[in-house]
Amino acid sequence: MKNRSNILQLAVGKKCFRASRSIGSCLLLEFGKQIPYLNHKNQKRTKGEYGLLIEMGEWILSKQDAQILSSESDIQKIDTNIHILEDKSITNISLNKKGDLEISFDTAYSLKIPFNSSETDLWIFFTPSVSYWLDQRGRWQQEERK
Repeated sequence: MKNRSNILQLAVGKKCFRASRSIGSCLLLEFGKQIPYLNHKNQKRTKGEYGLLIEMGEWILSKQDAQILSSESDIQKIDTNIHILEDKSITNISLNKKGDLEISFDTAYSLKIPFNSSETDLWIFFTPSVSYWLDQRGRWQQEERK
């Protein structure tokens, strides 16, 4: 299994082209090349070369340490403001020993996802061929993508 830091660093330098909320406060960020595909309705769509899905976890978006949004923000505020990450390049991704994930962007924005062992699938990092995540015990997991 590859080193966690090396895998996450694959997205460094990539530009976020899509930042959106899905259900509740779940977020999807897509980075790198836009890859065309056909969805289940045979419609043309694009997906990111790399992606981050924040499912059940708490998250905090800040600029220069001032909180802008969080998973606790009003849904309309998230929908209106999460797009500020689009066209921003990732400058660093770090995963500390506690399991906290932090993504820094080139315009002083940072997205923090604290580890919480009571939640499952806090986040999933997608590469072109493999999905990676931490399980409830903080163990690094991976699965081949189809």
